[in-house]
Amino acid sequence: MAVLTKRTAFLHLPKTGGTTVRAFLDTHGLIVRETNSGEPLASRMHSTFRQAQSEIGPDRFVMIASRDPLDWYVSFWRHRQRHGTPKGAGWMPVDDVWSDDFTTWVRNVIGMYPDGLYTRMFQGFTDGLIDAPNQWAILSSRRLLTDLCWYLEYAGEENAPSHEQATAFRPLNAAPRSQFEVPVMTDEAETLIVAAEHKHCRPVKELTA
Repeated sequence: MAVLTKRTAFLHLPKTGGTTVRAFLDTHGLIVRETNSGEPLASRMHSTFRQAQSEIGPDRFVMIASRDPLDWYVSFWRHRQRHGTPKGAGWMPVDDVWSDDFTTWVRNVIGMYPDGLYTRMFQGFTDGLIDAPNQWAILSSRRLLTDLCWYLEYAGEENAPSHEQATAFRPLNAAPRSQFEVPVMTDEAETLIVAAEHKHCRPVKELTA
C-alpha cells in the first residue's frame, strides 16, 4: 500500500517500520485513504511508487523509510523465522533458499541477488520518483517518527503531530525477543552484506531486529 494523507504519501518498504508509520498516522486521524485497497493483503501493504503513482498524484510529498541493511537482513530473517516462509501471497523468491542458520541464509540470498536484496527492493519501490514532479524524502528508521513529523509539517499537513508525540509513540510489529533466537552477525554474513549493499551499510559486529 501507499498511505495517503491530504498532503503526503508514504510507501511501505517491508521491514523498515511502515506498520508503525501507518498506526501513527491513523492514531492522529491523518489517513485519507490507502492505495490498492481492492488488492490482496500483500499488495495493499507494499505498493511501489509506480503501482500507486496515479492515486498519489503529482502534488503529494512522497516518503519512504530506509534502514541499514545489516539491521534489515536480521529483521527480515527473524520475521520469516517467526511467521514461516509464505507459499501464496507474500511469497518471495528468497523464500526458496530459506535456512534456519542466519549466515547460511545470507549466503544463499546474496548468491541469488549479488547486487543486494535490500538495494534491489529499494530501487524497485522508488523507481520513477526521480522523474516524477513530486518532492520526496527518505526517513531514517532510527528517527522514523520524528523525521515523519518534520516532513508532514514541511509538506503543509494540517494538524501534523509534534516531536513529543512522535517520541512517545510505541513502535509496532517488533518480534518478541524472548521467543526467538537473536542471530549473531558473523564476520562472513557482515562481509557479504556490506559488499552487496555497500551504498547503504554501516559496519557493525552484532545487531538485533
